[in-house]
Amino acid sequence: MKTLIICFLLLTSATSSAQLQHYDSSYTLISSGTSDLLNPVFYKGTESFIFSYENECMMLYEKRNSGLSNIAVRKMKKDTVGSEVMLTNDALFNTNAAIAHTKRSASIKKALAVFETRSLGVTKLRYAHYNGSSWSDAQFITSDTVQTSSPSVTNLGVDTSNVFLVAYRKYNEIFLRRFENGIWGNEFLISPSDTSRNYYSPEIISNSFNSSFGAAHIAFNYDSSGIARIMYAIVTSVSLDSLRINSYSRFSQSGSQSVTGFSLNYNFYPVLNFDYFTGNSKKFYSAIVKPPSAPSLIAQDELSGDNYYGSGTSISILTDEISQYMGISWLNKSGDTTWACCRHIGYGISRFRINNAAQEKTIAISPLMLNMSNYRLLVRIVWNDFENGRYVIKASNGTFDLGSINSANGIADEFELYQNYPNPFNPSTKISYKLRMSGYIVFKIHDIAGREFNSLVNARQNAGSYEIMFPSGNLPSGVYFYSMYIDGVAVASRKMVVLK
Repeated sequence: MKTLIICFLLLTSATSSAQLQHYDSSYTLISSGTSDLLNPVFYKGTESFIFSYENECMMLYEKRNSGLSNIAVRKMKKDTVGSEVMLTNDALFNTNAAIAHTKRSASIKKALAVFETRSLGVTKLRYAHYNGSSWSDAQFITSDTVQTSSPSVTNLGVDTSNVFLVAYRKYNEIFLRRFENGIWGNEFLISPSDTSRNYYSPEIISNSFNSSFGAAHIAFNYDSSGIARIMYAIVTSVSLDSLRINSYSRFSQSGSQSVTGFSLNYNFYPVLNFDYFTGNSKKFYSAIVKPPSAPSLIAQDELSGDNYYGSGTSISILTDEISQYMGISWLNKSGDTTWACCRHIGYGISRFRINNAAQEKTIAISPLMLNMSNYRLLVRIVWNDFENGRYVIKASNGTFDLGSINSANGIADEFELYQNYPNPFNPSTKISYKLRMSGYIVFKIHDIAGREFNSLVNARQNAGSYEIMFPSGNLPSGVYFYSMYIDGVAVASRKMVVLK
């Protein structure tokens, strides 16, 4: 675990003192001349090891016009945004959409979108199902789901699996249903029976894509003496008509806590994001839950003012030792100004001002997407803004080049790291670098899965030019990375290929 975390840091980070503007300038991702576009959402339970495929994801959002609201979806890849598909197009108010889809393949095979439909004071849940090529018409789940709201959905299984779990609020309690091959199972009460409590804001994510036992994690809020608390449950669903609640836990913080969402880290542990309000200001936290251990609560980045609605990518680095995501996004409200904030490990915070006229402010970060042709990762961070009299969805791309990461200023002035030669190679290759000042130098070799193989240099060196001969030895053919540290800071990484 430690070596993989180190590898991710090496491949995607540089010194924080460099304060790079890691994300691109914001731009309008999608807009409409007739509708307001609001509340974009992604699914965070996608395959966490993404090194085998060029990934795509889906984004849901609302289109509002003349008091009506409909749900739309688009596919996204590393450099494209697909065409809009309307899941609803009716004279109703559809909102609070959630989506889950399969992964571990070059394309999405199955997906389920669930959302609220409000009409004449009654709220019910509807859904649309994606079969790999097209979406079904929106349908009500069942006739008995009256006053249901706040859906959250996760998938169970990999690739072509067509099994999903949906958590939602019904009146003041939390329920769960299983959707399998187009059929809905029984409704199960998840929240503990307590008439004095008001339960709300459920979020759900599967335990593991390799699990055949249907394990999932659910978090939701409840009122306790006027303060919002978080309750956490682990459940197992193996059929349409069965459910087992394995355990409950609660977070012990004294302030008010509001659930904002889940993602998975690379070990498939769930990472829960939540806002924490002490009475003076909001900050956002992340908690990694590894039952039966108590949740590890970690405060994330914060600026002056309120920091809230934080979320991370589906590959996270969140352990007892390293308390950051690879990529995070959140909102910051300082005075009368709201900012969309983005940060990647080792880089300074990028902020984008949201028009003060915008009343509805949300932000979402996509899963990481990979292009195998050049090993570049991309994450899209999107938020609502107000432009030309309409709400639009703006975005900032963050691209992380796994093949060559050098900081553009600061510590970059202290060294040069050259591409190895020959490349590809067998049985050996030469790695050259130049130091402009002395420092403690470490070189490490990792494969694409993060396993560490060698430490080539581990010594203090003076300014000058250096060469390392690296033998392929018993390494199998494949892609590897050599990474350079100066005084404990990961400063550069380059890709090399062993070809036998």
